[in-house]
Amino acid sequence: YLIQSKQDLPIPVLCAIMRQLLEGLRLMHEKGIIHRDIKGQNILLHSPPGSGLIILKITDFGLIKEQNQVQQSTMMTVAGTVPFMSSEMLMGTEDGEVKADSKVDIWSSGILLHQLIAHEFPFKSLATQAIMIFLLFNPTFILNFTTYSYFYTDFYCLILL
Repeated sequence: YLIQSKQDLPIPVLCAIMRQLLEGLRLMHEKGIIHRDIKGQNILLHSPPGSGLIILKITDFGLIKEQNQVQQSTMMTVAGTVPFMSSEMLMGTEDGEVKADSKVDIWSSGILLHQLIAHEFPFKSLATQAIMIFLLFNPTFILNFTTYSYFYTDFYCLILL
């Protein structure tokens, strides 16, 4: 709902949301669990009345992949929601397998952050091939957000670059 409302969120609220999301992913990744489908629809936010707090919960664990802690990356089936998928997942092999790691969740988190800030995806088209072409020719991309602080820009760069 928050993304669909296109409501501008104060930076402290964005930070609270992203801090909890990334902390949740850190805990999952430490246990060898890769979510593979981080997107707005799989994030629940709750604010207990009068608390002023925002509590985030990650949901929909239907596409998780377990990764051996010793391995740097693992073979996995290409899975996820296209606009949130990292280039590794989008460009998987013909047999539908791809060598990837927990960074695919961090990428998806960056796309989610972009949606929260800009109220749109960073891609002009949401077609799979168009996104793949965009990522091939723009492996690192950053948008100009003159209305946000340098803190936000640095944070965004850290996740998506």
